[in-house]
Amino acid sequence: MNKQATIKDIAKALKISTSTVSRALQNAPDVNPETKKAILSLSDELNYQERKKPDAIFAISDRMAIGAMLAIKEKGMKMPADIGLIGFNNEPLVSLVSPAISSVEQSAFELGKRAAKLFLEVMHSETSMDHVEIVLKPSLAIRGSSLKRPGKQNPKY
Repeated sequence: MNKQATIKDIAKALKISTSTVSRALQNAPDVNPETKKAILSLSDELNYQERKKPDAIFAISDRMAIGAMLAIKEKGMKMPADIGLIGFNNEPLVSLVSPAISSVEQSAFELGKRAAKLFLEVMHSETSMDHVEIVLKPSLAIRGSSLKRPGKQNPKY
């Protein structure tokens, strides 16, 4: 059984980066036309079949997002050109890496304030309280890891 050709195989054969191969296969305008032609020719010759891959990763935490960023870079991919990345919690560290990682922010201070208020109400209440649902509105800190076109205005959410 023949192994299916990968972007890595094409990059190795042509002595170029996997990111360049990926961008050429996606018809990105920033790839040299001669390089693109060589990549497309070799991909046909090797019967390269594009695998479905995600457009972006949404990590459960900013620390997990940093781990994902390291794996993305290790694979030779570029953010956000090849894949977008968003974390959760908006820790200060995510604005210091390159590219800075977009993150959902859920105010820990507001969460603690509401929890304390609810706790005090329960402690001072003579009767049992019914189920209480509190929904806090998160915000999105949009940074370089998820902007497909750096330099454009950030959309308002």
